[in-house]
Formats: sequence, C-alpha cells, structure tokens
Amino acid sequence: MSRTDLITLIDKYLNAETSLEEEYTLKREMMRSDVPEEYHYLKEVFSYFDAEKQHTEIPDFDNPANSASGQARVISFSWIYAAASVVILIGLFVFINKNTNTFDEDTFQSPDIAAENAAQALEYFSYQMKKGTDPTLKNVKELDNLNKYIAIFNQ
Repeated sequence: MSRTDLITLIDKYLNAETSLEEEYTLKREMMRSDVPEEYHYLKEVFSYFDAEKQHTEIPDFDNPANSASGQARVISFSWIYAAASVVILIGLFVFINKNTNTFDEDTFQSPDIAAENAAQALEYFSYQMKKGTDPTLKNVKELDNLNKYIAIFNQ
C-alpha cells in the first residue's frame, strides 16, 4: 500500500469513517515494520488490541432467575408482602380506634357561660384579624403612592 493511501486510511480511521474491512486492512498495514513515525502510536494501539483479545476470557454467566433458588426468593417475597399487609391493617385499626373518642359531655354546664365564652373567643379573633389588617392597609397605601410616582416617571 502506498504512503498516501495509508495516510488517507489512517485519517478516515481517526475520523471514525472506516468500514470493518478498511480497519482490518489498516491493522495489517500497521503491523508491518515500515510505518511512518508520526503514526507509530497506532501500531502500539493495534498491538494492544491483539494482546488483549488473546488474554480476555469471558466467564460463563449463570442467570439466578433460571435457578431453583430464584423461585424460593419469589415465595419469600410473598411472605414479606403478607406480613406488610398485616402490619398495615393493625396500624389502621389502632389509629382508627384511638381517634374515635366522642365527647358525650358538654364542656359548659350552662348555655349562658358557653355563649359568653364564644363571644370572648370571637372578639379575640376579631382583634387579631384587625391587628393584621392595619399594617396591610398601610402597605397598600404606600404601594399606591409608589404606583403614582412610577406613573409620573413613565409619562
């Protein structure tokens, strides 16, 4: 193979544009002793590929899903599912029974005291709502003033 053909083939190889037959041809040419010095590293690469191809062993793969022990695992998972279901049912039973306490007794002996306490609670609620509303109204007024200034500058 001529030097120009070899360089063209090397360039195609380095750009990942070679076919399988061209790579075999390149490998054969690189194993010769008269490789150009600037492509000597490719000779080492192809030599490495050959050496590793001879030393690489692929062990047999035993698929555990096809063995008898794989079936035992499926059975053990079904026991786990059953146990988890029982635990969930017991948890729900305890939670539901804990929260079903009904209040049969009134908290106040007299309806007048109950009405007075309800009025106090509503007044406190109203006070707290008003306390939160005042700063909000102040902030809204400040935003309105800001919007006026922005409108003036946009004109």
